[in-house]
Amino acid sequence: MELWSAFVGGLEDLIRRFGLARMVVAIGGFAGAVLGLGVVVSQAVIAIGAGTLLTCVLFLTVLALGLDRRRLYGQVADLSTILDRYGDELVQRQHEKSFRIKDWVEEITVSKKGDAVITRWFTLQVGPEPLEFFWHRCYRTEHPGSATQQSTVGYQSRVDVVARSFEVTEQGPVPGTRFPVTTDWEGHSLRTFVHFYEAQEPESHVLVRLRIKWPRYYEELLDGDAVEPFEWTFRRKTDHLKVTITFKEGIGLREVFRTHRIGNQGLPKQDRDRDGTVRVVYECHSPPQNEKLGFRLERR
Repeated sequence: MELWSAFVGGLEDLIRRFGLARMVVAIGGFAGAVLGLGVVVSQAVIAIGAGTLLTCVLFLTVLALGLDRRRLYGQVADLSTILDRYGDELVQRQHEKSFRIKDWVEEITVSKKGDAVITRWFTLQVGPEPLEFFWHRCYRTEHPGSATQQSTVGYQSRVDVVARSFEVTEQGPVPGTRFPVTTDWEGHSLRTFVHFYEAQEPESHVLVRLRIKWPRYYEELLDGDAVEPFEWTFRRKTDHLKVTITFKEGIGLREVFRTHRIGNQGLPKQDRDRDGTVRVVYECHSPPQNEKLGFRLERR
C-alpha cells in the first residue's frame, strides 16, 4: 500500500511539473522510438503494448482529473470561508433602521419532484443613511431522512439566484437590470447579498426582485410524508406581506392541503383548478417583529 501511494504521489508530481499532455506525448514518443530502432515484435506484442499505452493514458487522465477536482474543491472551500467572513461583516454593518420593507410580494411555483422557483418582489424604504446593499435569507426545511439532507458543494451549486431591479406598471411588475449578488451557505440556509451600483439615498424607495431556482425544495411535502412549515420572522418593520404558492398540474394533488396556523395572523386561502393546479394564498399587514408567523401544510 505504501509502495502504491508512493507511485501515485510520484505521478502527481510529474503531472504538476510537466502537465498531462507532455506525459502522454512522452509515452507515445518512447513507443515510437522502440519501433524506430527496428525492434522486431509480433502482432500480439504490438496489441499488448497498445493496450498498455492506452491504459497508461487513461490512468494519467483520471489522475489529472482527480487532481483538478481536489484543487477545485480546495478553492471553493477557501472562497466559501472568505465569503462567510465577508457576509458576517456586512450583516453587522446593517441594523433595524437601515431600511424598512414597505411591500413583500412572493410567488412560489412548485413543479414535479418538488422543484421550486421562488420570486420575491421587495419595495424597500431606505433609512436615515445611504444604503449600499440589501441582504436576505432563504432556507430549506431539514426533514429527517431527507435524500438531500446533506449540504454539499454539488447540491448548493444547483441553486440559482438572480437579483434585478423592477418597475411597477399597469400590467404588473416588470423586471429591470441585474444587480451583482454574492451568497453564502450555512447548512440549508442561503444568505444572498444584493449589491447596488451606487448607494441609495436616505428615505428613497428601492425595488428589488429576487428569484431563486431551488431543485427539490418541496420534495418531502409532495411525497406526502412531511408537514412543511411556511413561516417568517421579521427582524425589521414590514408593512405588507403577500405569498402565493402554486402547485402546478401533473403533481397529482387530489385535494387541497391540510393547514395549521403559526402565530395569530390567520390561515391561508386555497383553491384547486380542474387540471389539478392548487394555489395557496397568505396575506398579512404590519406583521409583528421578532415573532414567528405563517402556516403549515400537509398533503392529504
